[in-house]
Amino acid sequence: MATVNRDTDPAKSLIDAERALALNPDSATGYLALGRTLVAQGYYTRAATTYRAGLQKDPESVSLLYELGHVLSAR
Repeated sequence: MATVNRDTDPAKSLIDAERALALNPDSATGYLALGRTLVAQGYYTRAATTYRAGLQKDPESVSLLYELGHVLSAR
């Protein structure tokens, strides 16, 4: 499972999350990890796009829906 590692360089965290998603592009967890990494770095628009892409793969993911709602309310 991909997770956001807050102890590393933000650029490295982003690269790691993108790589994890590239390895398994159908994984809702990968979209969550990438989206959370983007939010942590202040990239809200890109995070929303990522969560929406994840919902295309897994439309019933409560976690993706929650995170999308959260990021949209933070704009």
